[in-house]
Amino acid sequence: MTAHRPDAFTTAPAPAHSIVGFRMAPPGVTRQFRSIRTFPLRPLRAPSTTGSATGGKRRDEAGLRRRLRALPGACVDLASNDYLGLSRDPRVVTAAREALDAHGTGSRASHLVTGTLGIHARLERELCALTGQPAALVFSSGYAANTGVLTALGDADTLIVSDAHAHASLVDGARLSRSPVRIARHSDVAHVARLLAERSEARAIVVVESVYSVWGDHAPLQELAEICRAWNALLLVDEAHGIGVAGRGRGLVHEHGLAGSPGVRNELMTDSV
Repeated sequence: MTAHRPDAFTTAPAPAHSIVGFRMAPPGVTRQFRSIRTFPLRPLRAPSTTGSATGGKRRDEAGLRRRLRALPGACVDLASNDYLGLSRDPRVVTAAREALDAHGTGSRASHLVTGTLGIHARLERELCALTGQPAALVFSSGYAANTGVLTALGDADTLIVSDAHAHASLVDGARLSRSPVRIARHSDVAHVARLLAERSEARAIVVVESVYSVWGDHAPLQELAEICRAWNALLLVDEAHGIGVAGRGRGLVHEHGLAGSPGVRNELMTDSV
C-alpha cells in the first residue's frame, strides 16, 4: 500500500498562527497519516520586567546579590580547592608544559573512541597504587565522575540512600539515575540502617563524602561499611576532599582499611589534586 501524503487529504486550510500535527499509524501498520489536527498558537506577550526588578531590589537590600570579582594579586585565598598548593608547584608546572608539548591541548576525542592516551592509563595505574583500589577510571571532572557512576549503577530497582550534605553533583547523579532516592540525616548511621531495612528494591547504594567540603567533618565510614554489609548495599564514597589530605594522602577509605573491600567503592578525582 502506498503511504498517503499530507497533501492527499482534502481539509479546510489551517487557521493563521497554528501548528499542523500529523498522527501516525501504530507500529507494525503500513505507514499512513491517520488524521490532521491543528493547534492554534496564543499570541506572544513581552515578558514582564517588574517582578524581576522588584526581586533584584530585595536581594540588593538583603545583601544577597552575588557579583563575580577578580581575585586581587596579593591575598591569602582560603576559599579555593587548591588545598596543597599544587597548581603553582614548579614540578607540576613543568610536567604540564611537557605534556602540552608531547600531546597538544587535548585528547581530540572521547575516552570511548580514540581519546584514551598512554598518560591516562598511567594515571589510572598510579591512582590504584595510591589508594589501594583494584581498578580506576579517570573522568574529566569530579562532577562527571559522580553523575557518570551513579547513572551507571542506578536504576528503578536500586535504592540510593544519600547523605543530607552530599555534594550537588551526587544529588544530580542520583536524579539522573532514575533510582528511588531517600535522604539520610547527616552522618546518622542508624537512619541509614532504617532506610535500608525499609527498602523494597533489590539493590541499594549508600552515597557519602569522606570529608565534607562545607563543614570539614568526616563520614563514619567504618560504621557505614558494616551497615552496608549487613543489608547487602554498596557504599559509594566521594573522596574529592580526602585524597591528598587524609590517610597520608591516600584518602579516608584507605586510612580506615576499607580500600579494595567488597561493597566499598570510592571516587578519586579530587579537588586537592
